[in-house]
Amino acid sequence: MRGLAIKRFTGGGAGIYLASSGNSAIYRNHIGTNPAGTVASANDVGIIISDCPNNDVGGTGGSSTRNIISGNTSDGVRITGSGASSNEVIGNYIGTDVNGATDLGNGYNGVVIVGAADNTVGGLASGKRNVISGNNTNGVGITGSGATNNQVMDNIIGLDATGSVGVGNYQYGVYILDVPGNTVGGSTVGTRNIISYNEIGVMISGGSASGNQIRGNYIGTNLTAQSAMRNRTDGVRIDNAPNNTIGGTAGGYRNVISGNGTTYGSPKSGVRITGGGAVNNVISANYIGTAGSGTSDLGNDDDGVVIHRPASEGAADFIQLLGAHAALDVRFSDSLVEACTEAGFPRVFKRGIVGVAEGLVDHGGALRLPHQGRR
Repeated sequence: MRGLAIKRFTGGGAGIYLASSGNSAIYRNHIGTNPAGTVASANDVGIIISDCPNNDVGGTGGSSTRNIISGNTSDGVRITGSGASSNEVIGNYIGTDVNGATDLGNGYNGVVIVGAADNTVGGLASGKRNVISGNNTNGVGITGSGATNNQVMDNIIGLDATGSVGVGNYQYGVYILDVPGNTVGGSTVGTRNIISYNEIGVMISGGSASGNQIRGNYIGTNLTAQSAMRNRTDGVRIDNAPNNTIGGTAGGYRNVISGNGTTYGSPKSGVRITGGGAVNNVISANYIGTAGSGTSDLGNDDDGVVIHRPASEGAADFIQLLGAHAALDVRFSDSLVEACTEAGFPRVFKRGIVGVAEGLVDHGGALRLPHQGRR
């Protein structure tokens, strides 16, 4: 399906609805806008892929294959059902105008995956990057039983197509809700997402949201990780979700989580872990509060890492500090770590430390290293 302006399918309708057999390709359409791609002309949903595998939404040919999926009342792209696997959403502008510059947000999510596994938003090959910005809820949402092994890679989420101007999604850049085993980013430059200018960069929430991986992303910065393009509160938040990993010691897994926090009176940290169910999460080998080089200050507005949970639960998350190999060191600026429970109750901070003799020092309930500290 190519070269159409698809608009004003309302009353529960989608601009494009795919079901059953699969293996379809959707290229160079304007879905939810006028033919010029400059003004919203809404469908209820832009594209629905329902129990339907192996479809391509967009392509790698730049403007010759790019869809503009914007201005729809609900979701831009919705992939739903256990049969909806191995679909790719690639090379599109989702929530912006035809230039990837102006907010024409979809009413809910830019892309949402509901109860579907093994789908990819973005990709490794040249030209697969989506711009997913300006949407009125989340950039990318992953939820619903069975939504596992999905990958979100090499997207700009919350900025314009140049990666230098904020066109934020109103709530979360990426939202993983009560589902396990999904990956945001990867191990190479070609899998890196730029997730900035949203309320929260990445949100992982719920007791079933385990085994998710956040790897190799720039969260809160511009395209080069040299200046701040702040998510308004936290870069990454894990809420009542266990056994997730932010970063990692393998080559390329490091995230740069810096420059986050603008909203007065709200939590504003690089990484925030909250709730009694948030146990055994790992934060490893990231740059938190520095530019991409790891040597210059690009601080988050408050703390680098915050762990809050009820006093009865203690704390059981791991912040891995690597001192043996400089290329793998975790580097922080501003306040490093605040690990506390409810005021006045005992605190437990459990940590994995590799290659250093000293641990973190408890200073009145806040565990900190000096400004631009490195251990």
